[in-house]
Amino acid sequence: MPKNQLLLKFAKPYPGLIIFTILLGFSGALFNGVGTALIVPVILKIVGQEINLSNAPSVLKLIIEPFDYLPEHYRLWIMTGSILFIIILKNLASYASNLVSSSLTRKLTADIREAGIKLLLEIDIDYYAKTKIGDLINRIGGEVSRTASAIGNVIKLIILVITILVFVGLLLSISWKLTIAATFLLSLVTLVNQYAITRSRKFGKLLSDMSRAYSIAVLEVFSGIRLVKATGNEEKEYKKIQKLIRDRERSDFQSQANSAAITPLSEVMGITSLLLIIVLSKAIFQEQITAISTILLTYLLVLLRLLPFISQLNSLRSSFANTSTSVSIVADFLNRANKPLMKNGSITYKK
Repeated sequence: MPKNQLLLKFAKPYPGLIIFTILLGFSGALFNGVGTALIVPVILKIVGQEINLSNAPSVLKLIIEPFDYLPEHYRLWIMTGSILFIIILKNLASYASNLVSSSLTRKLTADIREAGIKLLLEIDIDYYAKTKIGDLINRIGGEVSRTASAIGNVIKLIILVITILVFVGLLLSISWKLTIAATFLLSLVTLVNQYAITRSRKFGKLLSDMSRAYSIAVLEVFSGIRLVKATGNEEKEYKKIQKLIRDRERSDFQSQANSAAITPLSEVMGITSLLLIIVLSKAIFQEQITAISTILLTYLLVLLRLLPFISQLNSLRSSFANTSTSVSIVADFLNRANKPLMKNGSITYKK
C-alpha cells in the first residue's frame, strides 16, 4: 500500500473533522491578518502622528474605512478594542483548531492500531514463525503513533499554508514589488533548510531501526527469562540491551538537535531578509512621503508576523521527513497482499 494511499484511507472517514479544522485555521489566519493590519494605524494615532492613507493600497483603506465614520474622541478606543477582540477571536479559532486536530490524531491512532490487530488475528500462523514478535509490537506501538502524527501534520500543513497565503495576499495588496523581493529572499531560507530536512529523513530511519532492535531484544529476554537465569547470562543480556538503549537515545537526540536547528536558522535568515527588504522599501516608497509611515510600517509588521509561519513550515517539512520511514513501515505492515491470510470456512462448528 503506497504511503499516500494509507494516509488517505484512514483520514477518509473523518471529512467533517478535517473540514472543520481547516475552516477554523482559515478563520484564525483571517483574524490574524486583519488584526495585524490595524495595529500600526492605532499605534501612530496613540503617539499623535497624523495618518494619511490617501495613497494607501485599497486593502488598508477597506480595513480602516469602517472606523472613519466614528466620532473622533471614540475612534481610537474602538479601534484598540477591535484589535483586542480580533486577536481574541484568532486565538480562540487556533485553540479550537488544535483541539479538533488533536482529537483527529487520536482517532487515527486508534483506527490504525485496530486495523493492525485485526490483520494480525487473521494472518496464518506461518507468518509468526518468520516474524519477530518484538518487531510486531514496535510496529503496533511506536511506528503507528508516528504515522498518525504524520497525518495530523498534514492538517497542520494545510492550515499553515492557508495562513501564509492570507499574509502573502495582504503583502501583495500593499506592495507587489516588495513582495516579489521578499518571496525570493525567503525562498533562500527554505533552500538553506533543505540540508537539515534531508538529515531528518536519515535520522528518522535510524530511529525506527533502533526502536525495532530494542523492542525485539527486550521481548526476547523476557520471553526466555528462564533460560537466561538458568545459564547465568543476566549481565550479558543487560549489557546488550543497555547498548541498544544508549544507541536509541543518541539517535533520538541527534534527530531532535537537527530539527531544533531549523527554527533559529530560519529566524536568522528571515531577519536578514527583512533588513534587506527595508533597504529596498526606501527606493520603492520614496515618492509616497505622506503615507510612508503607515504603509511601510504595516508592510514590515505583516512581514514580521509572517516569518514565524515560514519557520513552522520548514519544521513541518522536517517532521514529515523524519516520520516518512514510519509511514512506509506501517503501510507495508497493513498491506494484505504480501501476507498469508487464513481463509474462513463456510461450515459452522457445532460440536
